[in-house]
Amino acid sequence: MKPAPIRLLVCCSWAFAYLAANSGSAAELAQQLRRPVALVPSADGHWLYVANRDSGRLSVIDVTAARVIGEHMIGRRLSDVKWWPGSDRLLITDEAAHELILHEATGDAVKVVQRLPISPYPVSIEIAHGGQQATVASLWSRRLTFVALGDRIEVVQALDLPFGPRRQLLLSRENRLVVADSFGGKLAIIDPAERQVVGQRLIPGHNIRGIGVS
Repeated sequence: MKPAPIRLLVCCSWAFAYLAANSGSAAELAQQLRRPVALVPSADGHWLYVANRDSGRLSVIDVTAARVIGEHMIGRRLSDVKWWPGSDRLLITDEAAHELILHEATGDAVKVVQRLPISPYPVSIEIAHGGQQATVASLWSRRLTFVALGDRIEVVQALDLPFGPRRQLLLSRENRLVVADSFGGKLAIIDPAERQVVGQRLIPGHNIRGIGVS
């Protein structure tokens, strides 16, 4: 079980480097700057889906062939992508259009199923275990939006936060969601069942861009 996160980290680094190195000439790069910000592997590990912030495109990488096999125009400013467990669907946030976008993804074929208006400036997604609920953190509106996942996705509740959020981490054993301040060192502890803030912590840090469990 230990090596899996390491393999994923290597894939992330390789995918980001590959996209940067295969963007063409300087003139072409100026026209098609991608700036990848998030990626997720398919359930079988054969594909990587990469959300590109500046191009608004979703790149599809064939891991076995080590090449980009497709790019799909999804939105205006993509900020995160997550695989919906137990399905063939992706959830993607568009920070500029203020949307959570539901996609069907099979290999290099990607199809938009639904666009859901969300609290402005969504930047991250976390999916609860069981795949029935997702939370979307919105930076400048300082909100955490709870979204029910089903045949259609819908907003259940929006929770105001005391800071501009970015990264999220679900602690399944404790049934708590940790949401980190994008600029300072604040952490909000959320009860995902009650959908409310149950605690706050302050750490000596800022600009938090990743959270993990040791």
